[in-house]
Amino acid sequence: MNYKIKISAGLLLLFSLLLASCSEKSQGVKFTPEETAVQFVKELATGGFSIDDNSVEAIQTTTVNDMVLVLVQYSGKNIEGGVETCEVALEIEKSRINGWKAKNSAGLCHKVNDPANSVPITVVGSWGNTILPKQDYSTTFGFIRDSQITRIVITWEDNQIQQAEIHENTYLAAREGRFSTEKIEAFNDQNKIIFTNDLNQGNKEK
Repeated sequence: MNYKIKISAGLLLLFSLLLASCSEKSQGVKFTPEETAVQFVKELATGGFSIDDNSVEAIQTTTVNDMVLVLVQYSGKNIEGGVETCEVALEIEKSRINGWKAKNSAGLCHKVNDPANSVPITVVGSWGNTILPKQDYSTTFGFIRDSQITRIVITWEDNQIQQAEIHENTYLAAREGRFSTEKIEAFNDQNKIIFTNDLNQGNKEK
């Protein structure tokens, strides 16, 4: 399965696609999809990026048909010695042999405190396929830099509107079908829009 990643226009962020086409390796028996995802990330060969194993945490889990999607967050040092945080969404599916296995993933690494970047969220979009039934699905997820943001609403290219799940400074939305994100709106606790990422018009801070 091939994964395609789309970073919304105007976001000048470091992009990293992890395991666009990864081999399925033995992971042993894991009791939950979250444990499988965490162990898989800890075993990643990431080139010049050094993962802090103690930072690897499964933050959110959602399902699309038979596919379990786990959003994992971790930190580490890049080849230049700088510290970055990463969010990666992994496909976790049932395995007759190992219980659960991780397949493909998509993610983004970034600086947490970056004075040069005023954009309050990161944005990653991905597409994949479920098995039973065989059907496309789409995700949008990322990191929330601005603590004022309490709600994020996604508008997909077919005009379907979906509220993302927010947990521990991350957000995640997943749905059936192969669709790109058209617009992302971030709200504060007063239900006021404080940031809009519109692919047609670019970023807007309120």
